Amino acid sequence: MKIHLYALNWNEELIVPFFLRHYEPLVDRMVIYDDGSDDRSLELLAASPKVELRRFTVHGDSFVLSALAQYNHFWKESRSQADWVIVCNLDEHFYHPRFRDYLEQCRRDQITIIKARGYQMVSREMPPPDAVLAEVIGSGVPWHRLDKTAILNPDAIDEIHFDPGRHTCQPEGIVSYPPEIEVKMLHYKYLGLDYLTERFAELGARMRPADRRLHYGHQYDRSPDAIRQDFQEMSHRARPVVGEEAEVCR
Repeated sequence: MKIHLYALNWNEELIVPFFLRHYEPLVDRMVIYDDGSDDRSLELLAASPKVELRRFTVHGDSFVLSALAQYNHFWKESRSQADWVIVCNLDEHFYHPRFRDYLEQCRRDQITIIKARGYQMVSREMPPPDAVLAEVIGSGVPWHRLDKTAILNPDAIDEIHFDPGRHTCQPEGIVSYPPEIEVKMLHYKYLGLDYLTERFAELGARMRPADRRLHYGHQYDRSPDAIRQDFQEMSHRARPVVGEEAEVCR
């Protein structure tokens, strides 16, 4: 069974080690499109034998819509080459305790597309770079907008039709979901208040005129006080997601 992954990157130096540690054992090939990073993320990604780096270019005056076009199409090159593709960001860790075994069983059951239950994972501080995030940050908050359908059989699905942000999709082709949601999408952006505040400011500065007009990325414009209040609330609400005491996907 072959699994390919497609993602976008921009200045994710702090996240790349966690991303590689999570996905290198799970997938066979990672195609990463970079949007002009000037930190060490390209160097770190290039060190992985499973990573193929390419350049991502924004067309027009919307970063979000340019990214959306990429998400909707770049995975199609894996047709006749992979049994599954994953479309994600570097801070999105699709998780199942027996990930490859589960996808193999889905393949045998003629499942063609998989939805994951989303969680906003929360940590009081940035973990050390050699950490496995699912092992050291096991608590989070269920977040329905992070429920993502981003694991699919590229030969069965003709089009995925993500919406901006990939929160929903309207797949076409042979569309067959598992009877229950068993995969979790662990979103690792709340990795300490300092990191969250700085990352929101960086991402907000990259929004283009059409993004502002269409209110894409509006969450990045919150004040430091609003971000701090949100972080404190999320920390209070966080419950075990990964491990023996984790809640069951519903």
